Amino acid sequence: MKISKWHKAVVGLFSLLLVFSSTPAQAAVPQAPSFAKATLKVIVDNDFAVYLGNETNATRLFYQNDYVWMTQISNATTLDIYPQSGETYLYIAAMGGGGSETIGGNLNGIDIVSISGAQVASGRSPLGTGVVSGIYVTLQSYVANYNANSDVVWGPQNVTLAQIQAALTGATWSSATGGNTTSGVCCGSDATSAGLSGKGWLFPDSTMVVFRYPVSALSLPVNAGSRQVTVDWDAPAAGDAPTSYILQYKKTADADSAYTTFSTPSAGTTIDTVTGLTNGISYSFRVAGVNASGTGTYSVVRDATPLGPPPAPTALIATPLSSSAQIAFTDPISNGGATITNYEYSTNNGSSWQALSPTDITSPITLPGLTNGTTYAIKIRAVNSYGSGTASESVSVLAGLLSQITNLVVSNTPTKRLVTSLTVSLNVAGKATFLANGKRITGCIKVSSSGVSPNIVAACRWKPSVMGSNVISVQYVPTDNSYANGTFQSSALLVVPRTTKR
Repeated sequence: MKISKWHKAVVGLFSLLLVFSSTPAQAAVPQAPSFAKATLKVIVDNDFAVYLGNETNATRLFYQNDYVWMTQISNATTLDIYPQSGETYLYIAAMGGGGSETIGGNLNGIDIVSISGAQVASGRSPLGTGVVSGIYVTLQSYVANYNANSDVVWGPQNVTLAQIQAALTGATWSSATGGNTTSGVCCGSDATSAGLSGKGWLFPDSTMVVFRYPVSALSLPVNAGSRQVTVDWDAPAAGDAPTSYILQYKKTADADSAYTTFSTPSAGTTIDTVTGLTNGISYSFRVAGVNASGTGTYSVVRDATPLGPPPAPTALIATPLSSSAQIAFTDPISNGGATITNYEYSTNNGSSWQALSPTDITSPITLPGLTNGTTYAIKIRAVNSYGSGTASESVSVLAGLLSQITNLVVSNTPTKRLVTSLTVSLNVAGKATFLANGKRITGCIKVSSSGVSPNIVAACRWKPSVMGSNVISVQYVPTDNSYANGTFQSSALLVVPRTTKR
Protein backbone atom coordinates (compact mmCIF):
# COMPACT_ATOMS: atom_id res chain seq x y z
CA MET A 1 0.00 0.00 0.00
CA LYS A 2 1.26 3.43 -0.92
CA ILE A 3 1.65 5.85 2.02
CA SER A 4 1.05 9.50 1.25
CA LYS A 5 3.32 12.35 2.31
CA TRP A 6 0.47 13.71 4.43
CA HIS A 7 0.16 10.43 6.30
CA LYS A 8 3.91 10.40 7.01
CA ALA A 9 3.73 13.95 8.38
CA VAL A 10 0.91 13.03 10.78
CA VAL A 11 2.81 9.99 12.04
CA GLY A 12 5.94 12.12 12.57
CA LEU A 13 4.04 14.80 14.52
CA PHE A 14 2.41 12.16 16.71
CA SER A 15 5.81 10.64 17.50
CA LEU A 16 7.18 14.09 18.41
CA LEU A 17 4.26 14.72 20.78
CA LEU A 18 4.94 11.40 22.47
CA VAL A 19 8.54 12.42 23.07
CA PHE A 20 7.54 15.76 24.61
CA SER A 21 4.81 14.26 26.77
CA SER A 22 7.24 11.76 28.23
CA THR A 23 9.80 14.48 29.14
CA PRO A 24 9.51 15.57 32.84
CA ALA A 25 8.42 19.20 33.47
CA GLN A 26 11.31 21.53 34.32
CA ALA A 27 11.38 22.45 38.05
CA ALA A 28 11.23 26.15 38.92
CA VAL A 29 12.47 28.29 41.77
CA PRO A 30 9.86 29.10 44.44
CA GLN A 31 7.53 32.05 44.16
CA ALA A 32 7.81 34.88 46.70
CA PRO A 33 6.72 34.30 50.30
CA SER A 34 4.12 36.73 51.63
CA PHE A 35 3.06 38.35 54.90
CA ALA A 36 -0.33 38.04 56.53
CA LYS A 37 -2.53 41.12 56.42
CA ALA A 38 -2.77 43.10 59.66
CA THR A 39 -6.29 44.44 59.65
CA LEU A 40 -7.81 47.64 61.01
CA LYS A 41 -11.41 47.45 62.24
CA VAL A 42 -12.44 50.71 63.87
CA ILE A 43 -15.82 52.35 64.42
CA VAL A 44 -16.00 56.00 65.48
CA ASP A 45 -19.20 57.86 66.01
CA ASN A 46 -18.82 59.80 63.77
CA ASP A 47 -15.56 60.00 61.78
CA PHE A 48 -11.84 59.19 62.04
CA ALA A 49 -8.45 59.36 60.35
CA VAL A 50 -5.41 57.13 60.89
CA TYR A 51 -1.74 58.11 60.75
CA LEU A 52 1.61 56.45 61.33
CA GLY A 53 4.49 58.24 62.99
CA ASN A 54 7.05 58.22 65.75
CA GLU A 55 7.09 59.15 69.43
CA THR A 56 7.09 62.86 68.60
CA ASN A 57 4.30 63.20 66.04
CA ALA A 58 2.46 61.68 63.10
CA THR A 59 4.55 61.50 59.93
CA ARG A 60 2.24 59.82 57.35
CA LEU A 61 -1.47 59.86 56.63
CA PHE A 62 -2.39 56.17 56.49
CA TYR A 63 -6.18 56.21 56.08
CA GLN A 64 -8.78 58.98 55.81
CA ASN A 65 -12.23 57.58 56.56
CA ASP A 66 -14.94 58.96 54.27
CA TYR A 67 -17.81 56.73 55.37
CA VAL A 68 -20.71 57.10 57.77
CA TRP A 69 -20.00 55.19 60.98
CA MET A 70 -22.38 52.28 60.23
CA THR A 71 -20.29 51.24 57.19
CA GLN A 72 -16.81 52.15 58.43
CA ILE A 73 -15.61 48.60 59.13
CA SER A 74 -16.82 47.08 55.86
CA ASN A 75 -15.08 49.84 53.94
CA ALA A 76 -11.77 49.51 55.84
CA THR A 77 -11.25 45.75 55.70
CA THR A 78 -8.82 45.99 52.78
CA LEU A 79 -6.35 48.00 54.89
CA ASP A 80 -3.06 46.35 55.80
CA ILE A 81 -1.21 47.94 58.71
CA TYR A 82 2.50 48.01 58.02
CA PRO A 83 4.93 50.67 59.23
CA GLN A 84 7.56 52.28 57.06
CA SER A 85 10.99 53.54 58.06
CA GLY A 86 10.98 55.14 61.52
CA GLU A 87 7.24 54.66 62.13
CA THR A 88 6.70 53.35 65.65
CA TYR A 89 3.19 54.57 66.54
CA LEU A 90 -0.24 54.34 64.93
CA TYR A 91 -2.36 57.45 65.62
CA ILE A 92 -6.18 57.62 65.41
CA ALA A 93 -7.93 61.00 65.33
CA ALA A 94 -11.49 60.34 66.53
CA MET A 95 -14.08 62.97 65.56
CA GLY A 96 -17.52 63.45 67.06
CA GLY A 97 -20.44 65.13 65.33
CA GLY A 98 -22.79 65.68 68.23
CA GLY A 99 -24.57 63.41 70.66
CA SER A 100 -22.85 60.44 72.28
CA GLU A 101 -19.30 60.27 70.87
CA THR A 102 -17.59 56.86 70.93
CA ILE A 103 -14.64 54.94 69.51
CA GLY A 104 -14.07 51.19 69.54
CA GLY A 105 -12.44 48.52 67.45
CA ASN A 106 -9.55 46.16 66.84
CA LEU A 107 -6.05 46.68 65.50
CA ASN A 108 -4.79 43.41 64.04
CA GLY A 109 -7.37 41.60 66.14
CA ILE A 110 -6.44 43.30 69.43
CA ASP A 111 -9.12 45.35 71.19
CA ILE A 112 -8.02 48.99 71.29
CA VAL A 113 -8.96 49.28 74.96
CA SER A 114 -6.40 46.64 75.95
CA ILE A 115 -3.41 47.34 73.68
CA SER A 116 -0.27 47.58 75.80
CA GLY A 117 1.19 51.08 75.79
CA ALA A 118 -1.94 52.71 74.32
CA GLN A 119 -2.13 56.45 75.04
CA VAL A 120 -4.49 59.37 74.61
CA ALA A 121 -3.53 63.02 74.12
CA SER A 122 -4.42 64.55 77.49
CA GLY A 123 -2.67 67.91 77.34
CA ARG A 124 -0.63 70.26 75.23
CA SER A 125 2.28 72.59 76.02
CA PRO A 126 1.54 75.31 75.27
CA LEU A 127 -2.17 74.58 75.37
CA GLY A 128 -2.83 76.91 72.45
CA THR A 129 -6.41 76.54 71.23
CA GLY A 130 -6.73 73.04 72.67
CA VAL A 131 -9.20 72.49 75.51
CA VAL A 132 -8.63 70.07 78.36
CA SER A 133 -11.77 68.07 79.06
CA GLY A 134 -11.49 65.20 81.50
CA ILE A 135 -8.81 62.77 80.30
CA TYR A 136 -8.67 64.44 76.88
CA VAL A 137 -7.33 67.54 75.23
CA THR A 138 -9.73 68.34 72.40
CA LEU A 139 -7.99 69.48 69.23
CA GLN A 140 -10.64 70.17 66.57
CA SER A 141 -9.69 73.86 66.57
CA TYR A 142 -6.56 72.91 64.60
CA VAL A 143 -8.66 71.52 61.73
CA ALA A 144 -9.77 74.22 59.31
CA ASN A 145 -13.50 74.08 58.52
CA TYR A 146 -14.19 71.39 61.11
CA ASN A 147 -17.89 70.76 60.57
CA ALA A 148 -19.27 68.60 63.35
CA ASN A 149 -22.86 68.74 62.12
CA SER A 150 -22.24 67.79 58.52
CA ASP A 151 -18.88 66.47 57.33
CA VAL A 152 -18.06 64.74 60.61
CA VAL A 153 -21.54 63.21 60.98
CA TRP A 154 -21.51 61.72 57.48
CA GLY A 155 -17.81 60.83 57.27
CA PRO A 156 -16.13 63.11 54.73
CA GLN A 157 -14.39 65.39 57.26
CA ASN A 158 -10.72 65.29 56.24
CA VAL A 159 -7.82 66.01 58.60
CA THR A 160 -4.61 66.59 56.70
CA LEU A 161 -1.19 65.48 57.90
CA ALA A 162 -0.19 69.11 58.42
CA GLN A 163 -3.29 69.73 60.55
CA ILE A 164 -2.76 66.73 62.81
CA GLN A 165 0.93 67.59 63.17
CA ALA A 166 0.03 71.12 64.26
CA ALA A 167 -2.53 69.76 66.71
CA LEU A 168 -0.08 67.28 68.25
CA THR A 169 2.90 69.61 68.53
CA GLY A 170 3.67 69.75 72.24
CA ALA A 171 1.05 67.11 73.09
CA THR A 172 1.35 65.24 76.38
CA TRP A 173 0.05 61.71 76.70
CA SER A 174 -1.68 59.54 79.30
CA SER A 175 -2.45 55.82 79.44
CA ALA A 176 -5.42 54.64 77.39
CA THR A 177 -5.68 51.05 78.59
CA GLY A 178 -8.43 51.72 81.15
CA GLY A 179 -11.20 54.21 81.75
CA ASN A 180 -14.69 54.23 80.25
CA THR A 181 -14.37 50.84 78.58
CA THR A 182 -17.56 49.13 79.74
CA SER A 183 -19.01 46.64 77.25
CA GLY A 184 -21.70 48.25 75.14
CA VAL A 185 -20.12 51.71 75.12
CA CYS A 186 -19.36 51.60 71.41
CA CYS A 187 -21.72 51.27 68.53
CA GLY A 188 -24.15 48.51 69.54
CA SER A 189 -24.94 45.73 67.07
CA ASP A 190 -22.83 47.34 64.36
CA ALA A 191 -19.80 46.61 66.52
CA THR A 192 -20.72 43.15 67.74
CA SER A 193 -21.78 41.96 64.29
CA ALA A 194 -18.30 42.92 63.04
CA GLY A 195 -16.68 40.79 65.73
CA LEU A 196 -15.86 43.66 68.07
CA SER A 197 -16.27 43.53 71.84
CA GLY A 198 -18.51 46.57 72.05
CA LYS A 199 -16.06 48.16 74.49
CA GLY A 200 -14.76 51.60 73.71
CA TRP A 201 -14.16 55.16 74.78
CA LEU A 202 -16.66 57.95 75.29
CA PHE A 203 -15.32 61.40 74.41
CA PRO A 204 -16.74 64.95 74.48
CA ASP A 205 -19.47 65.99 72.05
CA SER A 206 -18.48 67.52 68.71
CA THR A 207 -14.75 67.30 69.39
CA MET A 208 -11.62 65.65 67.99
CA VAL A 209 -9.43 63.60 70.32
CA VAL A 210 -6.35 61.55 69.45
CA PHE A 211 -5.26 58.08 70.56
CA ARG A 212 -1.97 56.37 69.70
CA TYR A 213 -0.72 52.78 69.85
CA PRO A 214 2.85 51.37 69.72
CA VAL A 215 3.12 49.29 66.54
CA SER A 216 5.35 46.92 68.53
CA ALA A 217 2.24 45.98 70.57
CA LEU A 218 0.14 45.01 67.54
CA SER A 219 1.71 41.57 66.84
CA LEU A 220 2.38 42.51 63.22
CA PRO A 221 4.00 39.90 60.92
CA VAL A 222 7.21 41.91 61.14
CA ASN A 223 7.16 42.93 64.78
CA ALA A 224 9.82 44.89 66.65
CA GLY A 225 11.01 44.31 70.19
CA SER A 226 14.03 45.60 72.06
CA ARG A 227 17.17 45.07 69.92
CA GLN A 228 15.32 42.48 67.83
CA VAL A 229 12.59 42.00 65.22
CA THR A 230 10.46 38.89 64.72
CA VAL A 231 9.68 38.11 61.07
CA ASP A 232 6.68 35.82 60.46
CA TRP A 233 6.01 34.98 56.80
CA ASP A 234 3.70 32.72 54.80
CA ALA A 235 4.89 30.05 52.39
CA PRO A 236 4.33 30.76 48.67
CA ALA A 237 0.70 30.11 47.75
CA ALA A 238 1.55 28.44 44.44
CA GLY A 239 4.41 27.14 42.33
CA ASP A 240 7.20 24.76 43.28
CA ALA A 241 7.66 24.39 47.02
CA PRO A 242 10.76 25.72 48.80
CA THR A 243 13.01 23.38 50.75
CA SER A 244 14.37 26.25 52.84
CA TYR A 245 14.26 30.03 53.15
CA ILE A 246 16.69 32.94 53.23
CA LEU A 247 15.90 35.69 55.76
CA GLN A 248 17.82 38.91 55.10
CA TYR A 249 17.96 42.34 56.74
CA LYS A 250 19.71 45.71 56.47
CA LYS A 251 19.46 49.18 57.89
CA THR A 252 16.70 50.86 55.93
CA ALA A 253 18.94 53.81 55.10
CA ASP A 254 21.56 51.53 53.48
CA ALA A 255 21.64 50.43 49.85
CA ASP A 256 20.20 47.03 48.86
CA SER A 257 23.76 45.74 48.50
CA ALA A 258 23.95 45.89 52.30
CA TYR A 259 21.39 43.08 52.80
CA THR A 260 22.84 40.44 55.14
CA THR A 261 21.58 36.89 55.52
CA PHE A 262 20.52 36.29 59.12
CA SER A 263 19.32 32.70 58.81
CA THR A 264 18.40 29.93 56.36
CA PRO A 265 15.62 27.99 58.10
CA SER A 266 14.16 24.80 56.66
CA ALA A 267 10.87 24.85 54.79
CA GLY A 268 8.90 23.86 57.88
CA THR A 269 9.96 27.06 59.67
CA THR A 270 8.34 30.34 58.60
CA ILE A 271 9.25 32.53 61.56
CA ASP A 272 12.55 33.76 63.01
CA THR A 273 13.79 36.56 65.25
CA VAL A 274 16.60 38.78 64.01
CA THR A 275 18.71 39.76 67.02
CA GLY A 276 21.63 42.06 67.71
CA LEU A 277 19.90 45.16 66.33
CA THR A 278 20.18 48.75 67.58
CA ASN A 279 17.12 50.27 69.22
CA GLY A 280 15.76 53.32 67.43
CA ILE A 281 17.23 52.38 64.03
CA SER A 282 14.90 51.37 61.18
CA TYR A 283 15.66 48.02 59.52
CA SER A 284 14.31 46.39 56.35
CA PHE A 285 13.55 42.66 56.03
CA ARG A 286 12.87 40.29 53.14
CA VAL A 287 12.46 36.53 52.67
CA ALA A 288 12.98 34.22 49.68
CA GLY A 289 12.34 30.52 49.17
CA VAL A 290 15.07 28.15 48.00
CA ASN A 291 14.88 24.75 46.28
CA ALA A 292 17.07 22.65 44.01
CA SER A 293 16.48 25.08 41.15
CA GLY A 294 17.82 28.05 43.07
CA THR A 295 16.66 31.06 45.05
CA GLY A 296 13.23 32.42 44.25
CA THR A 297 11.83 35.91 44.20
CA TYR A 298 12.13 37.85 47.45
CA SER A 299 9.02 38.92 49.33
CA VAL A 300 7.93 42.51 49.56
CA VAL A 301 10.17 44.45 51.94
CA ARG A 302 8.88 45.21 55.41
CA ASP A 303 10.42 47.81 57.74
CA ALA A 304 10.50 47.76 61.53
CA THR A 305 12.23 49.81 64.22
CA PRO A 306 13.34 48.05 67.43
CA LEU A 307 12.33 50.05 70.49
CA GLY A 308 13.94 50.03 73.89
CA PRO A 309 16.66 51.59 76.02
CA PRO A 310 19.23 53.61 74.06
CA PRO A 311 22.57 52.27 72.80
CA ALA A 312 25.80 53.33 74.49
CA PRO A 313 27.37 56.79 74.41
CA THR A 314 30.89 56.74 72.99
CA ALA A 315 34.21 58.61 72.97
CA LEU A 316 34.24 59.61 76.64
CA ILE A 317 36.77 62.25 77.71
CA ALA A 318 37.16 62.95 81.44
CA THR A 319 38.38 66.26 82.86
CA PRO A 320 39.00 66.46 86.62
CA LEU A 321 37.43 69.27 88.62
CA SER A 322 37.35 70.11 92.30
CA SER A 323 35.34 67.33 94.01
CA SER A 324 33.88 66.39 90.62
CA ALA A 325 34.67 65.48 87.05
CA GLN A 326 33.43 66.68 83.70
CA ILE A 327 32.64 63.97 81.13
CA ALA A 328 32.39 64.86 77.44
CA PHE A 329 30.93 62.21 75.13
CA THR A 330 29.39 61.48 71.76
CA ASP A 331 25.63 60.89 71.91
CA PRO A 332 24.30 57.37 71.28
CA ILE A 333 23.72 56.70 67.58
CA SER A 334 19.96 56.70 68.31
CA ASN A 335 17.64 57.45 71.21
CA GLY A 336 16.25 53.91 71.23
CA GLY A 337 12.98 55.12 69.76
CA ALA A 338 12.06 57.44 72.64
CA THR A 339 13.40 60.79 73.82
CA ILE A 340 16.48 60.60 76.05
CA THR A 341 15.46 62.20 79.34
CA ASN A 342 18.61 61.89 81.48
CA TYR A 343 21.96 60.15 81.95
CA GLU A 344 23.11 57.83 84.71
CA TYR A 345 26.72 57.42 85.78
CA SER A 346 28.86 54.89 87.61
CA THR A 347 32.09 55.70 89.41
CA ASN A 348 33.00 52.06 90.06
CA ASN A 349 33.11 50.60 86.55
CA GLY A 350 29.39 49.80 86.44
CA SER A 351 28.88 48.10 89.81
CA SER A 352 26.35 50.75 90.88
CA TRP A 353 24.62 53.67 89.17
CA GLN A 354 23.25 57.11 90.00
CA ALA A 355 21.02 59.42 87.99
CA LEU A 356 22.18 62.96 87.29
CA SER A 357 20.34 65.43 89.47
CA PRO A 358 19.26 67.81 88.12
CA THR A 359 18.76 65.99 84.84
CA ASP A 360 21.17 66.73 82.01
CA ILE A 361 21.19 65.36 78.46
CA THR A 362 23.86 67.50 76.83
CA SER A 363 27.59 66.76 76.64
CA PRO A 364 29.60 67.50 78.70
CA ILE A 365 27.99 66.43 81.98
CA THR A 366 29.38 66.98 85.48
CA LEU A 367 29.60 64.18 88.05
CA PRO A 368 29.46 65.63 91.59
CA GLY A 369 30.45 64.31 95.01
CA LEU A 370 33.88 62.91 94.16
CA THR A 371 36.83 62.87 96.54
CA ASN A 372 39.85 64.84 95.41
CA GLY A 373 42.87 62.65 94.88
CA THR A 374 40.77 59.49 94.28
CA THR A 375 40.83 57.69 90.94
CA TYR A 376 37.45 56.62 89.54
CA ALA A 377 36.44 54.29 86.70
CA ILE A 378 33.60 56.21 85.03
CA LYS A 379 30.83 54.80 82.83
CA ILE A 380 27.67 56.56 81.65
CA ARG A 381 24.41 55.43 80.03
CA ALA A 382 21.40 57.22 78.55
CA VAL A 383 17.86 56.85 79.90
CA ASN A 384 14.55 56.99 78.01
CA SER A 385 10.99 55.90 78.77
CA TYR A 386 11.96 52.27 78.13
CA GLY A 387 14.68 52.31 80.79
CA SER A 388 18.44 52.57 81.22
CA GLY A 389 20.52 52.04 78.09
CA THR A 390 23.76 50.22 77.32
CA ALA A 391 26.75 51.40 79.36
CA SER A 392 29.65 53.18 77.72
CA GLU A 393 33.21 52.00 77.85
CA SER A 394 35.04 52.99 81.04
CA VAL A 395 37.23 56.09 81.34
CA SER A 396 39.54 56.76 84.29
CA VAL A 397 39.76 60.09 86.09
CA LEU A 398 41.67 61.34 89.14
CA ALA A 399 39.23 63.66 90.88
CA GLY A 400 40.32 67.15 91.84
CA LEU A 401 42.19 69.81 89.94
CA LEU A 402 45.63 68.62 88.94
CA SER A 403 48.79 70.43 89.86
CA GLN A 404 51.25 70.33 86.99
CA ILE A 405 55.04 70.37 87.35
CA THR A 406 56.93 70.84 84.11
CA ASN A 407 60.11 72.05 82.53
CA LEU A 408 62.95 71.31 84.97
CA VAL A 409 65.72 73.79 84.22
CA VAL A 410 69.28 72.96 85.34
CA SER A 411 71.53 76.03 85.49
CA ASN A 412 74.80 74.24 84.71
CA THR A 413 76.35 70.81 84.43
CA PRO A 414 75.89 69.27 87.91
CA THR A 415 79.30 69.09 89.57
CA LYS A 416 80.19 67.46 92.87
CA ARG A 417 80.18 70.00 95.73
CA LEU A 418 79.34 72.94 93.46
CA VAL A 419 75.97 74.70 93.50
CA THR A 420 73.53 73.95 90.68
CA SER A 421 70.20 75.78 90.50
CA LEU A 422 67.13 73.60 89.83
CA THR A 423 63.94 75.37 88.72
CA VAL A 424 60.54 73.85 87.89
CA SER A 425 57.49 75.52 86.32
CA LEU A 426 54.12 75.16 88.08
CA ASN A 427 50.49 75.88 87.25
CA VAL A 428 49.43 76.79 90.80
CA ALA A 429 51.12 78.28 93.86
CA GLY A 430 52.30 76.01 96.64
CA LYS A 431 55.33 74.37 98.25
CA ALA A 432 57.84 72.07 96.58
CA THR A 433 60.25 69.53 98.00
CA PHE A 434 63.21 68.49 95.83
CA LEU A 435 64.86 65.06 96.06
CA ALA A 436 67.98 63.55 94.51
CA ASN A 437 67.89 59.77 94.13
CA GLY A 438 64.99 59.69 96.57
CA LYS A 439 66.69 61.72 99.35
CA ARG A 440 65.55 65.20 100.28
CA ILE A 441 67.95 67.94 99.27
CA THR A 442 69.05 70.05 102.19
CA GLY A 443 67.56 73.54 102.03
CA CYS A 444 65.04 72.47 99.39
CA ILE A 445 62.24 71.14 101.61
CA LYS A 446 58.82 72.78 101.27
CA VAL A 447 60.17 75.64 99.21
CA SER A 448 57.51 78.26 98.53
CA SER A 449 56.80 79.03 94.90
CA SER A 450 57.15 82.50 93.42
CA GLY A 451 55.56 84.41 90.56
CA VAL A 452 51.99 84.42 89.25
CA SER A 453 50.24 82.29 86.63
CA PRO A 454 51.37 81.47 84.02
CA ASN A 455 54.87 82.13 85.36
CA ILE A 456 54.88 80.30 88.71
CA VAL A 457 58.18 78.59 89.59
CA ALA A 458 59.91 76.86 92.50
CA ALA A 459 63.71 76.83 92.80
CA CYS A 460 66.35 74.84 94.69
CA ARG A 461 70.11 75.37 95.19
CA TRP A 462 71.61 71.88 94.98
CA LYS A 463 75.18 71.01 95.89
CA PRO A 464 75.60 67.38 94.71
CA SER A 465 77.52 65.10 97.03
CA VAL A 466 77.42 61.96 94.89
CA MET A 467 78.94 61.67 91.44
CA GLY A 468 77.38 59.68 88.65
CA SER A 469 73.70 59.31 87.82
CA ASN A 470 71.25 61.39 89.88
CA VAL A 471 67.48 61.44 89.37
CA ILE A 472 65.75 64.63 90.51
CA SER A 473 62.15 64.36 91.72
CA VAL A 474 59.77 66.99 93.05
CA GLN A 475 56.87 66.60 95.47
CA TYR A 476 54.41 69.46 95.29
CA VAL A 477 51.58 70.53 97.62
CA PRO A 478 49.36 73.31 96.17
CA THR A 479 48.19 76.07 98.48
CA ASP A 480 44.67 75.71 97.02
CA ASN A 481 43.46 72.34 98.27
CA SER A 482 41.06 72.10 95.35
CA TYR A 483 44.11 70.85 93.48
CA ALA A 484 45.54 67.40 94.00
CA ASN A 485 49.19 67.08 95.04
CA GLY A 486 51.65 66.67 92.19
CA THR A 487 54.88 64.83 91.55
CA PHE A 488 57.62 65.08 88.95
CA GLN A 489 60.65 62.96 88.08
CA SER A 490 63.47 63.90 85.73
CA SER A 491 65.58 61.74 83.55
CA ALA A 492 68.99 60.93 85.01
CA LEU A 493 71.43 63.80 85.46
CA LEU A 494 75.14 63.00 85.38
CA VAL A 495 77.11 64.62 88.20
CA VAL A 496 80.75 65.14 87.17
CA PRO A 497 83.80 65.55 89.43
CA ARG A 498 85.10 68.95 90.33
CA THR A 499 88.17 69.78 88.19
CA THR A 500 89.65 72.75 90.10
CA LYS A 501 90.99 72.95 93.64
CA ARG A 502 90.39 75.66 96.19
